[in-house]
This record gives sequence, structure tokens and C-alpha cells, in this order.
Amino acid sequence: LLMVFTYIISQDGKVIFIDTDNWVYKEYIQEVIHMKTRYLQFIYGNEIDFLPQDIDRFLLAFECMQLFLKGNKFTPTSMFDYRSPEFFQCLVNFANLPKEVKEGLAQIFSDSVNKPYIHEVLKEIDPKREVYSKEKAIQLCLIR
Repeated sequence: LLMVFTYIISQDGKVIFIDTDNWVYKEYIQEVIHMKTRYLQFIYGNEIDFLPQDIDRFLLAFECMQLFLKGNKFTPTSMFDYRSPEFFQCLVNFANLPKEVKEGLAQIFSDSVNKPYIHEVLKEIDPKREVYSKEKAIQLCLIR
């Protein structure tokens, strides 16, 4: 996956991500179009017209969820290594998280438009919490 972003650390020590692959400022537009814009359409069907920000939110959340996998990775090895909708259902269902958090994740990993950002969904959980058991993490990595 090609995601271009950088981050800064605020004066109070918070990490702030800055999406740098597509942006608009006044009359200036920088739009990078590549395979990721077709990712959700491939998974959920071409009839859905996803906005670039929905795809960014989906892919950023996809990458962030790996932080809970205890060293396992489910990142595609190429842009053609797509996961099924069933994979994303298991990604949510296997998680040891409160119902409200799971509902937010389900929205991000669905065919809905205007998805929330991952930080809005995960902001209330304890970062030390075990989200996936070792067994569930391994099982997730095997689902296509």
C-alpha cells in the first residue's frame, strides 16, 4: 500500500498525522491517483463511488490495526493482495474491544461512505489493552 503521510509532535506531546499525498490549499491542488483509489471498489464492488478520503481512512485504519497483532502482519504484499469483506468482519469481531469501538471499526471497514478516522474510534481505549490474542492475530493473518 502506498500511503504518504508525515507526522509532527505537538507541544503537549501528541502525535499529529498529516496526509500529504492528496491535498487542497486555496487554488493549489495536489492529487496523487494510484491503485489505492480502487481498493474499496475492488472489495465492495465498482458500483460504489468512494471518495478519496474514505479510502485514506480505510487504509490508514487497516495499517493502524496491525499495531495490535503482536508482531504478525496482514499488510498486503502487493496492491493485488486484496482482503475479502469477511476478513474485515473478523478484524472487528475478533477484537477485544467495547461495543462502541467495534461499531466504529465496522463502519470504517465497510462499504459506507464518510467513514470516521481511526483516532476518533480508538481514542478511548487503553493502549496497553490486549486487543487480539496471539491465536486470533495468527488466524486473522491467514484470512484472505
